[in-house]
Amino acid sequence: MFRAGALILAEKLIADKSEAQDIVQEALVKAGKARKIPGCEESSRAWFFTIVRNLCIDTLRVRHRLQYDSAISMDWEACQSCGPQESLEKRQQAEQLHRAIALLSLEHREIIALKDMLDFNYSQIGQILGLTPGTVMSRLHRARTQLREHFLTIGGRL
Repeated sequence: MFRAGALILAEKLIADKSEAQDIVQEALVKAGKARKIPGCEESSRAWFFTIVRNLCIDTLRVRHRLQYDSAISMDWEACQSCGPQESLEKRQQAEQLHRAIALLSLEHREIIALKDMLDFNYSQIGQILGLTPGTVMSRLHRARTQLREHFLTIGGRL
């Protein structure tokens, strides 16, 4: 039910599509074995994403790799309504954005992924990360500011 979003989060944190799939599969197994599962969909979604996040962090720790790999596997979609030049520019801008995301710390990457890519609200993100909503808001602001700085530094245009 939450597999697609969990895979996005795992891919952003691990930077390896195959390993991210393994992590999500392991999270599904752990969730299936759980004795106590939150009742409402919103709570169970946050609970499941917490499992995925924790497995990602455990994987990074085991591999002694707390730095994000610069190689990000992405499936690029060509712009359907664009000409070749505009399509190329959009692709280059997307590549620059992903390079900028790769430069962020793990805590900033995960909060950007949860809010801007997976559309969790502040309360849900707080539940997943063990933070208050106010801390989520300030961390998200710092992450977006840092992302903007990295993006501009590597030649991106806003």
